[in-house]
Amino acid sequence: MIKSFIAIILFSSYLVFAQTKNDLMNFVNEGKYDDAATIAESVADANKSDFLIQITAANVFYEQEQWEKSLKYFKAAEKIDDDSPEVLVGLGKASHRVGNKEDAFEYFEDARDEDDEYMPVYLEYAEAYIRDGEIGEAQKWVDRGKDVDDEDPRLYLTSGNMYFQGKIYELAKSDYLEALKLDSTNTEVRFRLATSYYWLANRELDQDLSNELFKRALIEWQRVIKEDPFNTKALFQSGKILFWAGRDADAAPILNRFVQLKSEDELGRWYLAQSLSNLGKCDSAAQHLNWVTNNIDSVRVKAKMLLAECYVMNKDFVKAVDAYKGLKQDTTLGLKELKMLGSAAISIGDTVQAIEAWNKSIELNPEANCGVMMALGKLYFVKKDYTTAEQYFQKKLNTERCNDDQNATALRFSALGYVYSANVEGIEDAKKQELLAKAESLISKALTDYGDNPSLKLTLADIYSGRGNDEKAKAAFQEIIEKSDKEKDASILKAAYAKLAGVIYGEKSWRALTKHTAKWNEFQPESETAALYAAISYQNLYISSEADADLQNACKWYKILGKINPANKYAKNFLDQGYCD
Repeated sequence: MIKSFIAIILFSSYLVFAQTKNDLMNFVNEGKYDDAATIAESVADANKSDFLIQITAANVFYEQEQWEKSLKYFKAAEKIDDDSPEVLVGLGKASHRVGNKEDAFEYFEDARDEDDEYMPVYLEYAEAYIRDGEIGEAQKWVDRGKDVDDEDPRLYLTSGNMYFQGKIYELAKSDYLEALKLDSTNTEVRFRLATSYYWLANRELDQDLSNELFKRALIEWQRVIKEDPFNTKALFQSGKILFWAGRDADAAPILNRFVQLKSEDELGRWYLAQSLSNLGKCDSAAQHLNWVTNNIDSVRVKAKMLLAECYVMNKDFVKAVDAYKGLKQDTTLGLKELKMLGSAAISIGDTVQAIEAWNKSIELNPEANCGVMMALGKLYFVKKDYTTAEQYFQKKLNTERCNDDQNATALRFSALGYVYSANVEGIEDAKKQELLAKAESLISKALTDYGDNPSLKLTLADIYSGRGNDEKAKAAFQEIIEKSDKEKDASILKAAYAKLAGVIYGEKSWRALTKHTAKWNEFQPESETAALYAAISYQNLYISSEADADLQNACKWYKILGKINPANKYAKNFLDQGYCD
């Protein structure tokens, strides 16, 4: 029984090890070197006698530029097979990377001794000399490789790398194209070709040719991605060039794929965050912007600004205000940030924060804050601080670049401030007239500067009425009624009818009031106020004339009033008296 139990454990362990080895090989075959590197060490240490695993681990770490680990596992492979040219070349290239150049070249020579037609030794000899900057020596080993096989595409890749290292991109491009003629499936060559096009484009002064070279670079990188979806270098370069070209809709999915594969890559994450932000996809951008603010000091402030802006766009105003408050500790907010902070603050009712931000924005550039000055004026108007409100309205009016359609409204609000101030309980008549005169002056200016405007005319008529000039008031109300559009200016017309009725009622001109209310009720048949004025006018005519027609009309309008509003007390009281039985 115990033996059976032990056998089960051993068999389970074998399955785990086998599966892990398979995972490593699958990652490598799929080009997922980041994933392979996470398990390569443990798999290699658990399989020390497995030559394939040791050499695979060594190559994985070499690909990841972890040179010391790569050398360690090449040495482990050497213990299994010290005559393998593959191992000897691996030892050479890893040794060269860690700075042991003498050892490197000895390993290369040992590999040649084992097999003088083994192409990788010539390639790595050349690559080592390229890294050392000894282009002549590198060329010598490329030529020796061509003596072995002049149609091996890897030689043209290496030759291209030699020119690439020397920034001779035109010659590098030619060698890469030659390599692709021999092997069109080589993604490394295609990647290098794309990179050569990219640098040629950066150097080209002719804009059209530069754009064409960028396009070719992009095409090659995208072909690499198609052939190798896990090629992070191609994903990054392709996404970067699209981002720089302003093609955020194309850049974002590629950069997102790159970030999924290399989540800790700072620049890729930053480009992705900006692309998503530019597209207005702030829900997606926010997670990346947060990551950037926590991981990249050089762009932390910029990322915070974009994040705050995203909160505003998403109408998450509480977070937006908090984000801008945090930014104040890192930097001085600019015009755009101050305006957005003000808008976010006002949206959550934080008027103190809004006023502070908007005032700073106006100080920076009044001409860019026409709307802000208008908003502050209205804000103080609502707070009934008419003096401060007018200061903002006047600041807008006096800013040349703010001469827009809102100026008429600014004048009207300023005038209304004086009107409301004039109607404060207990104000002296002389002061009241002074304030109303200022209001009249502002509205007159608005009508002169900005043309006929029903709202302005209505305000002016109100001012005439307030100043006791009933004739001017009636004429102004009448003009509004006659000239305003019944659909477009319906609300103003309703007010004009009601206000004119009030003036006529005050004069006790009952016959004139019946004529006025007839037009009013025709325009607004469901108006309780219009029906009431009509009923009252006929009732008063009946009181003075005792004419049956006036009584019948009074009854008619009180009944209409009762239908419009059965609870209307004036209609109920009159009809209850039995006049209309």
